[in-house]
Amino acid sequence: MRALALSNIVQAFTAVHGNKRSFTLRELRQMPEEMQRAISSVKVRTENLTSGDGETDTTIEIRLWDKTKALELGARANGWLKDRVEITTSEEMISRLDRAKQRALVKKLSE
Repeated sequence: MRALALSNIVQAFTAVHGNKRSFTLRELRQMPEEMQRAISSVKVRTENLTSGDGETDTTIEIRLWDKTKALELGARANGWLKDRVEITTSEEMISRLDRAKQRALVKKLSE
């Protein structure tokens, strides 16, 4: 869960080439282990994207695990998120609340 929570997609690519906005995907073995663990699936398709050019193009689709879900599961496992809230108080406070409820009931009945 830690690897997913701290994963950064930038680690999947090499640096920008010159002033262009093009990136090169690293080979899986060249990615940091944390980035490898964040990947849920890889699809590689070979197809001709531009008809008539006679070239085959490779498209790689990388899906990452859901970071939000990983953070939620980690928080629940560590007790940081709870579905139910428990409130504890002293016997004296419970007694005061009971007396206040009793007074409110008496007042309501007398009206």
